[in-house]
Amino acid sequence: MKNLILALTIVFPLLTFANEAIRLDGMYTYKQVEVSQVRDVELVPSLNTARYNELVKDKYQCYLRGDFFMCQKFIKGAELPEGIKSEVNRAWDGRFFNFIASSFDPEMTNESDSLLEWDIFATVRFEGFQVSEYHYYLLKGENDVHKISLNFASGQKWFVVENESTLSMPIQKTERKSPLKSRVFELSLIFNK
Repeated sequence: MKNLILALTIVFPLLTFANEAIRLDGMYTYKQVEVSQVRDVELVPSLNTARYNELVKDKYQCYLRGDFFMCQKFIKGAELPEGIKSEVNRAWDGRFFNFIASSFDPEMTNESDSLLEWDIFATVRFEGFQVSEYHYYLLKGENDVHKISLNFASGQKWFVVENESTLSMPIQKTERKSPLKSRVFELSLIFNK
């Protein structure tokens, strides 16, 4: 019985914290860009069955889109081109999001087995724009994922909340290889406290 009580005193707080929004407070400044996924994409005219068959044989997944097949394949270990990396760093260097502490508790708006949602009533500032609340999502699964959505007048911003001091913002950049071929980089912009 003593072991059961000890186990519950250790596990229960962990389970409780696992179902809560992570509190964000302070300035999160852009630090770097990281590659999440890379895929090669090729558009193939629907009448070009020879090229279509080559790509399918090379493990591309192809979907008919109008008069073209859109064929794509995930690539492992592809490096981010220096031009794209420089462009992203120039665009985001020195930019930050400022989360201002609030005395309000998060208000739960949805609770299910796979998703918890809250409205967070706290001010967030970004380059002269400000919101007074944001939405927080906890996607339950083998590895829980914490996300937030900020609806600024300048546009919506999505973040993955890695922990209390790290946020990552997903973006996408495309490198054109030819009129019908491109490489798509799914990137994470890392912001640290």
